[in-house]
Amino acid sequence: VDEYFGQLMEWVDERRRLKVRTNADTPHDSKVAREFGAEGIGLTRTEHMFFGENRIAAVREMILAETKERREEALAKLFAETTGTDADWVVKLIDVYPDDAPDFEMSGYQLMVSGDIFRGRYREDFDEAKPIAANEVLEYTLPLPHVNHTFKAGHRLMVQIQSTWFPLYDLNPQTFVPSIMFAPKAAYKAQRHRIHHSAKNATYIEIRADGGE
Repeated sequence: VDEYFGQLMEWVDERRRLKVRTNADTPHDSKVAREFGAEGIGLTRTEHMFFGENRIAAVREMILAETKERREEALAKLFAETTGTDADWVVKLIDVYPDDAPDFEMSGYQLMVSGDIFRGRYREDFDEAKPIAANEVLEYTLPLPHVNHTFKAGHRLMVQIQSTWFPLYDLNPQTFVPSIMFAPKAAYKAQRHRIHHSAKNATYIEIRADGGE
């Protein structure tokens, strides 16, 4: 853009009343548009959210599900890595009450709507435990228990991901052993876990949303 055109556009910006918006179907497209000066999103084709490389498989699972319950359950897709050779992944879907809730005692309350735990050793086969490849980004699928729940106006939806649910579930030594029940003390080691949310490895939760009255 030469200086004359730039000056002209500055004058236009001072006088215009219309906002410049963009059509974007993905977070990446939205980010690029905002970097180029777009002031908002004018049109989003929501069906395109399912076309991502890491999401089409989950959509196929839902379409091919044999029961209504299987179709409606929440589905968490994690892209995670650990420095260890075993790990637990816990996902919680939470209803966060507003800080100024009419019932003061519920202000800021966090109500877990659904949650579950997944032992990484069963990522490939539920019948055979295998070590996790350390320091590699791996995909995990966690079906969450189905619950009918309404998120009321003013409430927020929170997702928590953690690596233990002790004492509800026994501690994972985070070093692969054939049986956690008989893991020696030396197997229990601190490890670093990472949840990825990049465009290539996008961690997300699929949930069914019905419009309320």
